[in-house]
Parts: sequence; C-alpha cells; structure tokens
Amino acid sequence: MQSIQLSKFEKMSNKQSIISATMAIRQSIHRLTKHTKIKHLHFLTAVVLLFACFVSSCKKEFEENTPDASNAAKSARLNGTISPANSMIYLVQNGSLYAVNASDFQDFTKLGNNWYGTAQTIASDGASIYAIQSGHIWQTNRFTGEYKQFGNGNWNGSLGVTGVAGFADEQGNMFAQAGDYLWRIDLFGVHHKLGEAGWSGTKAVFYHRGNLYVVWKNGYLYKVNSKNGTWQELTGGWGNVNAIAAPYSTGDRIYIIENGNLWEVNTNTNIKPRGDVKYLKSGFTNTKAMTGVNGHLYVASNNCLHKVDLTGKKVMTNLHYGGITAMGSVKGTFN
Repeated sequence: MQSIQLSKFEKMSNKQSIISATMAIRQSIHRLTKHTKIKHLHFLTAVVLLFACFVSSCKKEFEENTPDASNAAKSARLNGTISPANSMIYLVQNGSLYAVNASDFQDFTKLGNNWYGTAQTIASDGASIYAIQSGHIWQTNRFTGEYKQFGNGNWNGSLGVTGVAGFADEQGNMFAQAGDYLWRIDLFGVHHKLGEAGWSGTKAVFYHRGNLYVVWKNGYLYKVNSKNGTWQELTGGWGNVNAIAAPYSTGDRIYIIENGNLWEVNTNTNIKPRGDVKYLKSGFTNTKAMTGVNGHLYVASNNCLHKVDLTGKKVMTNLHYGGITAMGSVKGTFN
C-alpha cells in the first residue's frame, strides 16, 4: 500500500494535493505508531524519513503561501463603548484584555490590564466572558471590564474555557480540560467530571453543537458527547495542533490549524472516513489562538490578526494586533 501511495505523490501538481497527501502520510504514521508491533519499527523509521524528505521539498511552496500584509491595516481606533449589535473579538494582547470590532478590526476597547498568562480559549454567555488565568476562572463583564472569580478549583495547565454564546448547551454549561479529566462547568461555576479519566496531555479542546472536539497527546481528534462523556475517534495526524474553532453556522464542520496549515474537518461520523479532512490554506505560522464568528475565522498568527473566510481564499490582516495569546468571540446582529 505504501508504494502505491508514493507513486501517486509523483503525479501531484497543486498545493492542495501536496498538503492533503502530507496529511495522509502523517495519519498513516499515527496509525502505525498506534498499532505497529516492535518488529515493524525499521519499516516505520523508513516511512518517517521519507515523509521528512517530502515535507522538506514542499517547504518553499508553503512559505510562499504565507498570508502577507498586502492588504493589511496597521492602525486601530480606541472606542470607549461596545455596541451589543457588533460582533466582537475578545483577546489578550501583551497582557491586556481588549474587545475588538470583528468587522474591520478598527474599533477596540481596552477592558483591563494584568491578563498575562491567560489560557488560549475565552468563552462567553453573551453578557460576560470567561477566561482562565493564574489557576482560576474569571468572569468579566464584556462591556465594563469588571471581573470576579467564577467557581473554584485548580485550573493550572488548562487550555481555557470553551462554549460561547450560541454554542453553549441548553443548560448553559461551559467546558474545560484539566488534570486527567474533561469538565462540565454549570451556570453557578460548579465543575463536574465529564466521562472517565484519561485526558491528561490534551492539546486542544473545542465545544461545537453538543460535542467536544479534543486533540489528545497521541495526535488523534476525538468527538466527545458533552452530556455523558462517551467518545469516538475521528482521525489522526494532529500532533502539532495550534487551535480549533468554528462559527456556529457551520454545522458538522470545524476548523483546525495544525503546524500552520488551516483544515476543514467534517465531523459527521456517518461519513467515511470519519473526520473527512479538506485542506484550505497554509502560512499561519506561530498561531497562538483562533476563534470563529459570523462566517469567518479569526487567527492570531505571524504576530498579527487575520480575518479568514471559510474557503481560506480571502484573508484580511491587521498588523496592529501583535502579541495575542488568547482569544474568543461574541456574535452581534451584524458583522
């Protein structure tokens, strides 16, 4: 089977085919890593070396596809108020918390200082945003910046809180991963174990339409039922995951940046293969955070902020937003 796949690589001429093939090889390596016995390690080593050579040959092409600053804006305007009608991006930049107008990145409101070390994902219930910093969950009024501790527990090492307004389940729960468990966090800040133990080493977690999407330390993507914690394995090859996000309107589709490449993943388990993957765009190097709202993805990478349509073809960049380490969003009535 491996020799047949390699012969196909020689026929690939466009970038999507190259990168899709790369993901296919990586998934094969993950499957071999997961299931291969010791006697096959020499074969596995050969495949890994071949994969490394193949990626190296594509390096120049990847670099040429980096989102650039050709249509980038450098400025932004301080705005003292936040309109509920506007969709907003909430981000931590160089230790300060900001609300940014999602339509054009131009209007922003500073909500507070001393947010250094905030975990990557920020959630919201519409009126407040929720972020993990210094081992605690903080509930912050998204209009005034006033904050208070939400619930208790030790959240050190957590990737953040997921479950924003429009995403949260009918009980208003949010979710997080810490220690060896996934956790459901109720309206009162009380946290409850979700399913069984074994989630230590989780690399990314995102709530979307009744399920958690978790990339575990083995590089596999799992679909976890948010009510009872039961899970299904979707697809491998996500060992260098950077972020997961999606606007609510995308149905079964979520979006993953892995090693700087943006992918669309259909999570419908009735299709085969599970976790059908589609390459969209490369060049999101050094991605720190991503969120989705109003049919767009917002990616903090290359030391700036990108607004990306769901085809990956249209990218708007603002150079004002370097140093972002955490991000979330709230949907308004218009872009």
